Amino acid sequence: MSTGGALRDAMSRFPTGVSIVTTRDSAGVLHGTTANALTSVSLDPPLILICLAHTSRTLAALRTSGAFGVNLLAADAEHVARGFARSGAIEAWDGVEHVPGPSGSPLFAGAHAAIECEVEDVHPAGDHDIVLGRVVHVAIEENAGDALLWFRSAFGSAGDPRVPTEIT
Repeated sequence: MSTGGALRDAMSRFPTGVSIVTTRDSAGVLHGTTANALTSVSLDPPLILICLAHTSRTLAALRTSGAFGVNLLAADAEHVARGFARSGAIEAWDGVEHVPGPSGSPLFAGAHAAIECEVEDVHPAGDHDIVLGRVVHVAIEENAGDALLWFRSAFGSAGDPRVPTEIT
């Protein structure tokens, strides 16, 4: 197995949340892609980063729009994650309730959280670009249910750790 293949296999064993990165291009056309490569960078100023493939249409659109949304999915949205994982699948938007955030990026109803960012910087890194976003708006849904996870190349879920469990 190549080092890249081994890295992919190793990273598949690190459970991550699942998000949809969204934006609009200069013509107002919606773009989105499933992503699990994201992290909080700083609270002051509020910054996050996402990583998108150089070939991503969403990356191209957010470069021109200067803004993007990150929608953290609930477990019942696996079908949404699968739809946005297909490159250029405009039908992925069918039935996905969303509203434009302050800068116009689509934010999903029913997501655990929707974070809207202005593009702060973009750095090339191998076959991806690291996009640093300055957070300008956050919406949190307290009743979204379990979180959608990606682990060992499959979807799963995790419950709310604040819910007490009885040990017998």
